[in-house]
Amino acid sequence: MKRVDILGRWQKRLAVASCAWVLASCGTEGSEAPGPLPAPVEAVRQLVESRVGELAPVLEEAAREKALRGAVEALVANEAARPFAARVQSGLRYSTVYQREYVDGERWPFLTEEGGLNEVGLAVLEEVRKAPLHGIDPTLFGVERIEKLQARIAALSPDEPAGEESAFKLQPQEVESLVVAVSAFAETHGGLEGPVVERTLIRGGTGLERVQEYVRERGRAFAERSALRAELELYVADAALRYAREMRHANLNRLGWRELRDAGGSTELILGRMQHTLEALNKAGGADDVQEVFRGLEPDHPQYRALFEATQRYREWVAEGGWPEVRPVSLREGTRSPRVGVLRERLRREGYLSPVEPDEEVVEPGDEVEEASAELVARADVLDPDGEVARSDAAGADEVPAEEVVPEVDAAGADEVPAEEVVPEVDPDVVDAALIEAMRLYRQTHQFQERGEPGAGVWRSLNVSAERRLAQMELTLGRWRESHMDGDEDFVFVNIPDFHAEVFVEGERQMRFRVVVGNNKRVCDRDTGRWVYPNATPVQWAPMEHMILNPSWYVPPRLVRESLAPKAANNPNYYEENGYEVLQLGSGEAVRQKPGPDNALGVAKFIFPNEQNIYLHDTPQKHYFDYPVRGFSSGCVRVHQPVELARFLAEYQGREELNIDELIDSGRTRKIDFERQLPVFIEYYTVWIDEAGHANFLADIYRDDARRSSEDPEAFDDCSARLAPKEVDVEGSDEQPAGVSSDLGP
Repeated sequence: MKRVDILGRWQKRLAVASCAWVLASCGTEGSEAPGPLPAPVEAVRQLVESRVGELAPVLEEAAREKALRGAVEALVANEAARPFAARVQSGLRYSTVYQREYVDGERWPFLTEEGGLNEVGLAVLEEVRKAPLHGIDPTLFGVERIEKLQARIAALSPDEPAGEESAFKLQPQEVESLVVAVSAFAETHGGLEGPVVERTLIRGGTGLERVQEYVRERGRAFAERSALRAELELYVADAALRYAREMRHANLNRLGWRELRDAGGSTELILGRMQHTLEALNKAGGADDVQEVFRGLEPDHPQYRALFEATQRYREWVAEGGWPEVRPVSLREGTRSPRVGVLRERLRREGYLSPVEPDEEVVEPGDEVEEASAELVARADVLDPDGEVARSDAAGADEVPAEEVVPEVDAAGADEVPAEEVVPEVDPDVVDAALIEAMRLYRQTHQFQERGEPGAGVWRSLNVSAERRLAQMELTLGRWRESHMDGDEDFVFVNIPDFHAEVFVEGERQMRFRVVVGNNKRVCDRDTGRWVYPNATPVQWAPMEHMILNPSWYVPPRLVRESLAPKAANNPNYYEENGYEVLQLGSGEAVRQKPGPDNALGVAKFIFPNEQNIYLHDTPQKHYFDYPVRGFSSGCVRVHQPVELARFLAEYQGREELNIDELIDSGRTRKIDFERQLPVFIEYYTVWIDEAGHANFLADIYRDDARRSSEDPEAFDDCSARLAPKEVDVEGSDEQPAGVSSDLGP
């Protein structure tokens, strides 16, 4: 309504001014010389007349823009009408985002130009192509379709501009209408700065209907290119958002139901994240900015980037053919065997050993090697209860100690060389200190005992293929994309398969210490027919609220039934003799272990409330920490350095007045609340990159990697055919040390 009033007012002004000018120019007796038009009208007319001859290219561009916008709107509308599952399979998954951004928000295509993808679009496509390097399925992004669209646009003939005879020319009355419209536009927008004539002409209005018709008609000439460009624009955008979803945006593990509710639900939350990424790409000025946007989608923990870079090394080793299979051989220094040469080459291929110079040909043994085991848990030598290392076929028939080999010597000595000039050659078939150290490092990074002759588990591990190791690394990259961590700088981190915990402040690691986690006994659930791990430490996160020094322990009812009650039935004084007391509570009877040196929780426990009632705590069973694979608890996390952790947390809280050692020595129970609540993250990563850059392949203690890697996870979990056994142990890793008959700790 306002626009019509303004146009009407300017039309009246122009009519009055024109009449006055005409009368004055005709002249009458006594009349004065004609005066100038009112300043605004004259300025507008001059501006319009100066641009009239240059408007054909403007209309040409307007026709292109209209055709492209129409193609975008049509494509978005068509995709929105398709079922979501169909869009996920072969269309625009995020048509809702494109409706908001490109249609409702009138965002101009920023990934394409007339000839196809622009610099930003090409950079986006290049980043999406890197998805397989992160272990992400490349078929999710429609790259092949994008490349075909790009080729089709490149094959189009250039659009012919309108010829001189068909170029649009304004008629006199249309010029007058344009003057009126520009004047109204200038009044509304505060002046004549910028391309106001062009904008007004394209907007159209009263008296300019022929302009709009020309733009529509001319736009048909650009229909094919516009349709292809719209497809290319939106499919590249969709590939970028699908990548963002896989890398980061679909991870809602950190959020509770209240946060999801406040965000409008998970779908709305993810769509909002997608719009933010699209806006960031729209602001990108070139390939470097695009790369920064994509790098920002990666998990924030430094371990992800370290693992990604290590994965590329293993990818190269796979492409080079992996490594040779090895047979057991004694690692006594000086032992000679062709098997030693093969072992040396095997370690060199994975970066544990430098190549021998001069590079001699390695003799491959002809013995058949049994199929490598993919299970890292099955390690007999790691968990030998006596601390001895199992020896399996360690001394082959073709081994000869080096000191027993007598080399031939030229007695004449005619061609002797001074000793200082002799460069000793390394015999690749002889065990030397470098090979022993390389094997020690390998065993360390694979959770084996580092000393003594390697057992059967070490040799099986060495024969796990490079392809299998690469698959483990890619699976672990995927786990990081599911992490509960989201940019935290201060936190406690427990990696279950690593059997270590770490404390970070401002992104820097302050502590690293051993932990014991839940054992891996599995039970066939008779109700569901599925394998379960009742004592497994669960993946979770929660803020640490307080710690308790000299705690008591309420024994879980299950442990009371299974372990304590039978002993108390045989010995009425059992509870009192072993530091337990029976309490009568409103909910029934409970058994509590008093604070003291034998208390299962030791001198401290650290509480981060959670549904599973998992916490960190000390333990009197210190010998468990001597084992590389430490899955012995009933679910809670036992800490090797509880006093040091308590001191650190007190300092982190700024509680200098707390003397942790004195409080513990007092024997009194003391609860210390935390104002600064560190989040505790308990997660599950079977590949870990250490500070030296070596990939550590860790125990898949709860077989979760094996489940994910299986062709049918449902069948993997199924135990319905084996309901007869009540309990089944996973191989090896839950074996208890010698001399320990039971362990009732949490």
